[in-house]
Amino acid sequence: MATQKKYTYKRQDPREEKRRAREAKRQARKGKPRTGVTIFKIAFGLMFFAVSIGYIPTKDYGPMVFAWIIGGAFIAWGIAPYLEARRLRIEEEKAQDERILNTPLEKFGDQDPFADQAEELAKHYEKD
Repeated sequence: MATQKKYTYKRQDPREEKRRAREAKRQARKGKPRTGVTIFKIAFGLMFFAVSIGYIPTKDYGPMVFAWIIGGAFIAWGIAPYLEARRLRIEEEKAQDERILNTPLEKFGDQDPFADQAEELAKHYEKD
């Protein structure tokens, strides 16, 4: 008596596919700074600097210095990912240059590889 194979159909969860797509996007973006977030951080830091200007006429230096420190920290936090990405890109370029320079060239010898073809073509076009 033959046994029947039981076929089961695996139903894929659509949420799993979305999760995979999100994860692939994250991996592709890994190491690359996001422009919108960077602009927000820098703008927020500049806002602290703008607010600190109001303390200059009153000569209240405590809040002014505090605002400068916080503003500078936000600006540095915004610029740091771009500097890190630039450093990594330069390192990758240097590594690629090293690989190219360390790869030996092939030597073909002193003979011209096209010499035989030139002679054959010359014979073909010579008038007898």
